[in-house]
Amino acid sequence: RRADGTSLVYDGLRTPLPADVPRGSTVALAARLIAPLEVGEYLVEWDMVQEGVTWFSWKGTQPARTRLTVVGEAVATVELPPSSPPPSFNVTTPSPGRLTLWRTAWRMFRARPLLGVGPDNFRLVYGNYAGVERWDRGVHANNLYVEWLADTGILGTLAFLWFTWRLIQAVRSRLRVAPAPIQQEAWVWRLGLAASLSAWFVHGVVDYFYEFTPTYVAFWLVAGLALAEVEGVDEHAYRV
Repeated sequence: RRADGTSLVYDGLRTPLPADVPRGSTVALAARLIAPLEVGEYLVEWDMVQEGVTWFSWKGTQPARTRLTVVGEAVATVELPPSSPPPSFNVTTPSPGRLTLWRTAWRMFRARPLLGVGPDNFRLVYGNYAGVERWDRGVHANNLYVEWLADTGILGTLAFLWFTWRLIQAVRSRLRVAPAPIQQEAWVWRLGLAASLSAWFVHGVVDYFYEFTPTYVAFWLVAGLALAEVEGVDEHAYRV
């Protein structure tokens, strides 16, 4: 790379390992390097590669960097290897742990406490707050409430908590109606739906699923069924 970090030559000479290197062990290598033809300051980025499979940095290993100073005149002209990346590849980045994601979400909230970073923006910007150059843009905060706080700030989170409280109150009012004999089955179903909603909000402590169509559609179906009136029955007649 140039001194400012911009890429100069993507691919360099290979220095093969002398043998398999077991986990936790080290090996010293005399690495081969073709110096740039122009004098100046450079950064050399060292990475491992499994040919035809992946670079280690694509799997989350941070490459090492050393400084290189080129002076004098070139003594020979060497044919450089290809200097562009392959046309397509899948970059796999490691998923951070929940505690890391929660701390990052807290940094987002502190930076923008009122309105947050925007709905569904946690996954798009959390790398900037976590101090990493590349991150998985499909990862959420793994906490329903923390993600709301980071995405929508205190205003959006309060609105969400108010809605949740109103939903809980409405479901409770349905369950407090003593079922008539003909309504036993409907009451049992309503109890099961209430348990499903409870599991949703409890599991939200360690997961986030409002951005996925199958899950949020299921949520609204369960919520709607839990609040539905049973046709032809005056439930107020059985209230205790």
